[in-house]
Amino acid sequence: MRTACVLAAAAGICAFSCGSAFGVTLGQVDDFESGLTSGWFEGSPSPNPPITATEGDNTFLRNVASGGVGGGSRQAMFNIDQWAGDYVSAGVTRVTMDVRNSGNFAITVRLAFQSFLGGRTATNDSIFLAAGSGWETVTFDLLDQTLVENTDSLLDTLTRVQQMRIVASAEPDFRGDPIPSTLDVDNIRALPSPGAAALLALGAVAAGRRRR
Repeated sequence: MRTACVLAAAAGICAFSCGSAFGVTLGQVDDFESGLTSGWFEGSPSPNPPITATEGDNTFLRNVASGGVGGGSRQAMFNIDQWAGDYVSAGVTRVTMDVRNSGNFAITVRLAFQSFLGGRTATNDSIFLAAGSGWETVTFDLLDQTLVENTDSLLDTLTRVQQMRIVASAEPDFRGDPIPSTLDVDNIRALPSPGAAALLALGAVAAGRRRR
């Protein structure tokens, strides 16, 4: 497990420093229509990693959690490629996605982030999904987060994102709840805030950080 974590961190550092090949960009979307998982995975080893599923003409991402303890027990999956990077400079302050609970237990879905410095945050925005719910669209405000662990400020995390997580957690948390569940996800989008003022403020923060 330690080896897998080290490899993931190393891959994330490469993604952050390699420029255009990886890293969050405004307007990007994961729609999974290629049939690939687009870099979403669980910590290794997991007996039930994320897969793609197709219904009719729609392909989406599905993650199963077994509950209990051990690999694959928690409803949590993460991405260290296109969802890593500097969200402030990119102007990304919201993430939207379509979600569905195909399991037998209710879950609460939110986002969580880890920085290259080890800081962890989780969004206060969340969506409650009853068991067997239909598709719903949720918007996560990235400027409204709880500092979970080893984090001095939200800016520390959003400017140095090593991984973005989709978790099922009743309270803001990074690891996700160990609950038997099946979460379907589609059309993950990186968006700006509705108001231009928020983007200008973020730009000023980023510019000041670069000057220092």
